[in-house]
Amino acid sequence: LYPKGVPCDLFSVFIRHGDKYHETELVSVDEYIRLLQNLKAKHVYVNSDSQLTLDFFIKRSRGLFDLYYLNVSRQSNGAGLLGEHGKIWNKILNSDDVYWHMIDNLKELYVSVLAKLMMGQLASNWNRLGHEIHDSYGLAQYRYIHVGPCEKDRRNVMDCIGI
Repeated sequence: LYPKGVPCDLFSVFIRHGDKYHETELVSVDEYIRLLQNLKAKHVYVNSDSQLTLDFFIKRSRGLFDLYYLNVSRQSNGAGLLGEHGKIWNKILNSDDVYWHMIDNLKELYVSVLAKLMMGQLASNWNRLGHEIHDSYGLAQYRYIHVGPCEKDRRNVMDCIGI
Protein backbone atom coordinates (compact mmCIF):
# COMPACT_ATOMS: atom_id res chain seq x y z
CA LEU A 1 0.00 0.00 0.00
CA TYR A 2 2.77 2.42 0.94
CA PRO A 3 5.88 1.22 -0.95
CA LYS A 4 7.98 4.06 0.48
CA GLY A 5 6.37 4.03 3.93
CA VAL A 6 3.36 5.96 5.22
CA PRO A 7 3.49 9.53 3.87
CA CYS A 8 4.05 11.97 6.74
CA ASP A 9 1.25 14.18 5.39
CA LEU A 10 -1.35 11.44 4.91
CA PHE A 11 -5.03 12.40 5.26
CA SER A 12 -7.47 9.59 6.04
CA VAL A 13 -11.12 9.79 5.00
CA PHE A 14 -13.90 7.33 5.76
CA ILE A 15 -17.12 8.03 3.86
CA ARG A 16 -20.00 6.33 5.67
CA HIS A 17 -23.03 5.88 3.46
CA GLY A 18 -25.09 2.67 3.49
CA ASP A 19 -28.16 3.01 5.70
CA LYS A 20 -26.71 5.92 7.73
CA TYR A 21 -29.14 8.29 6.00
CA HIS A 22 -31.76 7.01 8.49
CA GLU A 23 -29.80 8.72 11.29
CA THR A 24 -28.05 11.72 9.79
CA GLU A 25 -27.53 13.77 6.68
CA LEU A 26 -24.98 12.09 4.41
CA VAL A 27 -22.02 14.13 3.18
CA SER A 28 -21.43 13.96 -0.56
CA VAL A 29 -18.22 12.73 -2.15
CA ASP A 30 -17.80 16.15 -3.77
CA GLU A 31 -17.96 17.80 -0.32
CA TYR A 32 -15.17 15.55 0.98
CA ILE A 33 -13.07 16.38 -2.08
CA ARG A 34 -13.71 20.12 -1.61
CA LEU A 35 -12.67 19.93 2.05
CA LEU A 36 -9.52 17.98 1.23
CA GLN A 37 -8.59 20.57 -1.39
CA ASN A 38 -9.19 23.39 1.13
CA LEU A 39 -6.89 21.58 3.57
CA LYS A 40 -4.22 21.30 0.83
CA ALA A 41 -4.17 17.51 1.09
CA LYS A 42 -1.70 15.75 -1.16
CA HIS A 43 -1.75 12.13 0.03
CA VAL A 44 -5.22 10.74 0.79
CA TYR A 45 -6.17 7.32 2.12
CA VAL A 46 -9.85 6.78 1.37
CA ASN A 47 -12.22 4.15 2.67
CA SER A 48 -15.96 3.63 2.60
CA ASP A 49 -18.50 1.03 3.57
CA SER A 50 -19.82 1.35 0.01
CA GLN A 51 -17.88 0.14 -3.01
CA LEU A 52 -19.94 2.45 -5.25
CA THR A 53 -19.03 5.45 -3.07
CA LEU A 54 -15.35 4.50 -3.03
CA ASP A 55 -15.31 4.06 -6.82
CA PHE A 56 -17.02 7.43 -7.27
CA PHE A 57 -14.52 9.16 -4.96
CA ILE A 58 -11.60 7.64 -6.89
CA LYS A 59 -13.10 8.72 -10.22
CA ARG A 60 -13.94 12.28 -9.07
CA SER A 61 -10.61 12.93 -7.36
CA ARG A 62 -8.28 11.41 -9.95
CA GLY A 63 -5.30 13.71 -10.44
CA LEU A 64 -6.14 15.85 -7.38
CA PHE A 65 -4.39 13.69 -4.77
CA ASP A 66 -2.08 10.72 -4.48
CA LEU A 67 -4.78 8.19 -3.56
CA TYR A 68 -4.37 5.12 -1.39
CA TYR A 69 -7.00 2.48 -0.65
CA LEU A 70 -7.19 -1.21 0.12
CA ASN A 71 -8.69 -3.63 -2.34
CA VAL A 72 -11.00 -5.46 0.07
CA SER A 73 -14.56 -6.68 -0.32
CA ARG A 74 -17.28 -4.15 0.43
CA GLN A 75 -21.02 -4.14 -0.06
CA SER A 76 -21.89 -2.24 -3.21
CA ASN A 77 -24.25 0.18 -1.46
CA GLY A 78 -22.62 0.17 1.97
CA ALA A 79 -23.11 -1.35 5.37
CA GLY A 80 -26.25 -1.38 7.42
CA LEU A 81 -28.54 -3.46 9.52
CA LEU A 82 -31.82 -2.26 8.02
CA GLY A 83 -33.78 -3.58 5.02
CA GLU A 84 -31.73 -5.01 2.15
CA HIS A 85 -28.50 -3.98 3.88
CA GLY A 86 -29.47 -6.11 6.87
CA LYS A 87 -30.17 -9.15 4.69
CA ILE A 88 -26.69 -8.90 3.17
CA TRP A 89 -25.10 -8.40 6.59
CA ASN A 90 -26.91 -11.44 7.98
CA LYS A 91 -25.53 -13.56 5.10
CA ILE A 92 -22.01 -12.39 5.96
CA LEU A 93 -22.45 -13.07 9.69
CA ASN A 94 -23.76 -16.55 9.04
CA SER A 95 -20.93 -17.66 6.76
CA ASP A 96 -17.20 -18.28 6.85
CA ASP A 97 -16.79 -14.89 5.16
CA VAL A 98 -17.37 -13.17 8.50
CA TYR A 99 -13.74 -13.84 9.52
CA TRP A 100 -12.31 -12.41 6.32
CA HIS A 101 -14.65 -9.45 6.54
CA MET A 102 -13.45 -8.79 10.10
CA ILE A 103 -9.78 -9.01 9.04
CA ASP A 104 -10.42 -6.64 6.13
CA ASN A 105 -12.02 -4.16 8.53
CA LEU A 106 -9.10 -4.37 10.95
CA LYS A 107 -6.67 -3.73 8.07
CA GLU A 108 -8.71 -0.66 7.08
CA LEU A 109 -8.75 0.62 10.66
CA TYR A 110 -5.00 0.11 11.12
CA VAL A 111 -4.17 1.97 7.92
CA SER A 112 -6.58 4.80 8.78
CA VAL A 113 -5.16 5.59 12.20
CA LEU A 114 -1.62 5.99 10.83
CA ALA A 115 -2.69 9.24 9.15
CA LYS A 116 -1.73 12.77 10.15
CA LEU A 117 -5.39 13.75 9.99
CA MET A 118 -8.64 11.78 9.92
CA MET A 119 -11.99 13.05 8.77
CA GLY A 120 -15.49 11.66 8.54
CA GLN A 121 -18.91 11.73 10.17
CA LEU A 122 -18.95 10.89 13.87
CA ALA A 123 -22.53 9.66 13.55
CA SER A 124 -20.76 6.55 12.23
CA ASN A 125 -19.61 4.18 14.98
CA TRP A 126 -16.73 3.14 12.70
CA ASN A 127 -15.55 6.74 12.46
CA ARG A 128 -15.93 7.21 16.21
CA LEU A 129 -13.75 4.13 16.84
CA GLY A 130 -11.11 5.43 14.43
CA HIS A 131 -11.25 8.84 16.09
CA GLU A 132 -10.77 7.35 19.57
CA ILE A 133 -7.73 5.31 18.53
CA HIS A 134 -6.28 8.07 16.33
CA ASP A 135 -6.55 10.87 18.88
CA SER A 136 -6.12 8.98 22.16
CA TYR A 137 -2.89 7.13 21.55
CA GLY A 138 -0.73 9.94 20.24
CA LEU A 139 -0.89 8.84 16.62
CA ALA A 140 -2.41 12.07 15.34
CA GLN A 141 -0.60 15.25 14.46
CA TYR A 142 -3.99 16.93 14.16
CA ARG A 143 -7.33 16.27 15.77
CA TYR A 144 -10.10 14.31 14.07
CA ILE A 145 -12.22 16.50 11.83
CA HIS A 146 -15.93 15.81 11.95
CA VAL A 147 -17.57 16.44 8.59
CA GLY A 148 -21.27 17.18 8.47
CA PRO A 149 -23.82 18.96 10.58
CA CYS A 150 -22.16 20.25 13.76
CA GLU A 151 -23.84 19.41 17.01
CA LYS A 152 -23.34 21.85 19.88
CA ASP A 153 -21.94 19.22 22.24
CA ARG A 154 -19.25 18.26 19.71
CA ARG A 155 -17.93 21.78 19.13
CA ASN A 156 -16.03 21.72 22.43
CA VAL A 157 -14.53 18.29 21.78
CA MET A 158 -13.01 18.57 18.32
CA ASP A 159 -12.79 20.57 15.15
CA CYS A 160 -15.98 20.56 13.15
CA ILE A 161 -16.44 21.47 9.52
CA GLY A 162 -20.11 22.18 8.89
CA ILE A 163 -21.84 21.74 5.60
